[in-house]
Amino acid sequence: MKDSINSVEQPVAAKPAFTDRKFVTTMIFVTSLFMLWGVAITMGDVLNKHFQHVLSLSRTQSAFVQFAIFGAYFVMGIPAGLFMKRFGYKNGVLLGLSLFATGAFLFVPAANTASFGFFGVALFILGCGLSTLETVAHPFVASL
Repeated sequence: MKDSINSVEQPVAAKPAFTDRKFVTTMIFVTSLFMLWGVAITMGDVLNKHFQHVLSLSRTQSAFVQFAIFGAYFVMGIPAGLFMKRFGYKNGVLLGLSLFATGAFLFVPAANTASFGFFGVALFILGCGLSTLETVAHPFVASL
């Protein structure tokens, strides 16, 4: 005989949703951008080899390519977070895309002048854009 007091079945809780249905498209879009930003950041390695060959750089000078990109992460991480906190996710993404586009467009005059310093500035601005985009995207995805 079963004890009727102990055999009370507990209701099964519904599995919580990963995100609201209306945010799924946004979630897919933003998370796929992480891969594209990863590709953009690894292009520094490819550029580094070409810079060594085309601009006749030493290994010390070519280390500046990595320093320009990842130094931008160091410099821009906290300001990007403060900007996002004050102006919101959308404006943070717009700032990041603007910086990224500016850095990318600066490659044209840098290539015309064949100036490594100009490329360094362009890479730094591009890195600031990537840093801003990633700084904004992480909490945005978490909030979705």
